[in-house]
Amino acid sequence: MALAIELNEEQSRALDELAGLLKVPKEVLVSAAVRDLLSRPSADFEAAASNLRAKKTRSSTVVWRDPLSPPRGGT
Repeated sequence: MALAIELNEEQSRALDELAGLLKVPKEVLVSAAVRDLLSRPSADFEAAASNLRAKKTRSSTVVWRDPLSPPRGGT
């Protein structure tokens, strides 16, 4: 897939400089950055997964009791 992007002069200079430092063509650098961005889970996914892990941890510490058994310490 080919993609065209627009950068302002400052962004273009920064890209040229970074590509030069890494000794790679600008296109290779941009392609790697896009692939890296797409391979990361989104922040929303991370937050949802964290909440799910926290709920699972809390629920795994609950001890199951028979609902028909009398309450603890009661009559």
